[in-house]
Order: sequence, then structure tokens, then C-alpha cells
Amino acid sequence: MGSIPVIGTVGSWAVKLAFPSPERGAEAVLYAATVAEPGSYSGPTGIGETRGAVGTAKQSQWAQDPELAAVLWERSEELTGVHYTF
Repeated sequence: MGSIPVIGTVGSWAVKLAFPSPERGAEAVLYAATVAEPGSYSGPTGIGETRGAVGTAKQSQWAQDPELAAVLWERSEELTGVHYTF
């Protein structure tokens, strides 16, 4: 029973290390909504794009694949039942 506080402390520390705070996480959304160029990808620009200042981040090859985007869009419509016509 004495190890549970240790696990909680280590777990809390690990979460803080691995994930940004809610405020930092919201920065990318606010940046995308107010500053970013349309069609760009916004997020952390630091090491591995998991930390650091928010700005225009790199897009992976998958994020730039129009065929994959179409498949994802179709599957999203199937799962949500929401259909949008351009």
C-alpha cells in the first residue's frame, strides 16, 4: 500500500513531461484560428514537433496525400452519419 503514492507521483510527473498543459495545448488551436495561413498545419515547432513555440509545423507525406484524405473523409462520413457537399 505504501507504493501507491509513489506511483501516483511518478505517473503525474511522467504525464507532465510527455504532454503539454491545457493552456499550451490550446495555443496551437488559437494560432491556427487567428494567425496561420489557410491550409497550413499549426503545432509545436520544437524537437519532434511535440514541444516548443507554436507556429507553422511540417506536414508528413501522409498529411499531403489527397487519396488518403479522400478515404479518411469518406470513412468519417460513414462513422458520423454527417455528409458535407462542397
